[in-house]
Amino acid sequence: MPTMTPGAMPAPTGFTNQFSLSNSAHPTLILVDLFLKGVPIIAYIFSFFYGGNLIIKLSIITLISAIDFWFTKNVLGRLLCGLKWGRTIYPDGSEKYFYEGRNEQFTNSIDRSCFWALQWGATAIWAVLFVLNILRITNLLVIVIPLALIAFNTISFMRCSRDHQNQLQGLVTQGRGQATNFIAGQFINTMTAN
Repeated sequence: MPTMTPGAMPAPTGFTNQFSLSNSAHPTLILVDLFLKGVPIIAYIFSFFYGGNLIIKLSIITLISAIDFWFTKNVLGRLLCGLKWGRTIYPDGSEKYFYEGRNEQFTNSIDRSCFWALQWGATAIWAVLFVLNILRITNLLVIVIPLALIAFNTISFMRCSRDHQNQLQGLVTQGRGQATNFIAGQFINTMTAN
């Protein structure tokens, strides 16, 4: 029987089991993540309907989004997925980003699923709010900061994740194959028609 690292679990079956916190290795962290990603969105939506001072809205939403950015980057990514990214600044002033990820099979699959669902879900919600408010410059100012923070975190963690890199590579390869088949089919159809 294969040995498993503590906290590592086989992938659950079914959609509801995939996000069941009862089988999570870090349910409290997932709830904190949900809170930190949800509060700015809810605050923005309520402030949209009930008005309020722009400076106060901007301050609250930016502060909580910055806390979420730091917490996701420095705590959640490492504990839930084994992913880490950062930046090194050299004495000459140049900088380099680094992306690290341990083998994700040794992390809890529910933790990983919740982490990525919350990352992508919050990024999508902020992107939709951005599109819906594209003509309201004052609202855009409030939306751009959390959208930029969460999108940067999501992209950086994707660069760390071997699973996501493999999935993206598979999509690119599959897309190339489909494009090649389509072009070849069109060429053959053209040649047989003449």
